[in-house]
Amino acid sequence: MASIIVDTSVWIDFFRGSLPNDTSLSLSTAIRERQVAITDIIRHEILVGARNERDYSELQALLSPLHCHRIQDQELADFDRFAWNLKTKGFRGKYTDASIAYLAHTHQCALASFDHYFKFIEKLGLIQMVAL
Repeated sequence: MASIIVDTSVWIDFFRGSLPNDTSLSLSTAIRERQVAITDIIRHEILVGARNERDYSELQALLSPLHCHRIQDQELADFDRFAWNLKTKGFRGKYTDASIAYLAHTHQCALASFDHYFKFIEKLGLIQMVAL
């Protein structure tokens, strides 16, 4: 099972070729070793950002082999409590960020992201951030 959820912010830089070489190589290796996962929201954000049909098809093909976590119906009450608890501790992120953090927490995956909201959640001890 994949052990690292890679957030949209990292994918954008990866696809643009703007990640540092060592980070890009680490991500490529992790993908090859099937250590990388995404969430349904990350997948959506990437695909919606496609500039044209060709890019959309290429992105879809690149993402399709990755394990995709999503909140299941039976997890909704747990997610609601998780997000509410974050809010009571001062989290001011969006639903998308809370859901990605929940999935990383629930599936015990590290999270690679450049988003500052996740650093706040990591300080609460709920997720583990990883640099690629």
